[in-house]
Amino acid sequence: MFFALSAYLITRLLLSERATSGELHIGSFYARRILRIWPLYFFFLCLAALLSYWRFLPGAFETRPIYFITFFAFVGNFTCSYLGYPQFFLAPLWSISVEEQFYLL
Repeated sequence: MFFALSAYLITRLLLSERATSGELHIGSFYARRILRIWPLYFFFLCLAALLSYWRFLPGAFETRPIYFITFFAFVGNFTCSYLGYPQFFLAPLWSISVEEQFYLL
């Protein structure tokens, strides 16, 4: 559902931009996506890493460092498929990795 909604919204934005300006500015599109997604994504990852490191809630925030490293590099989906999903608060982030890989391609 996430990917279908995301594809619809992205297509709508791109078509709207082309209708308004007559062309597509791919660099501007990427810059807008980065400014919209990355600040909150990296803030959440840093907060989760700190909570995991400080053992804020024992058992709830204990996650292996490899998950944080790969999520920071947007390849966490591969780690999830190889090692299984991490603790509950990081598990949904695999979809951001897939989305960023899609944008890269």
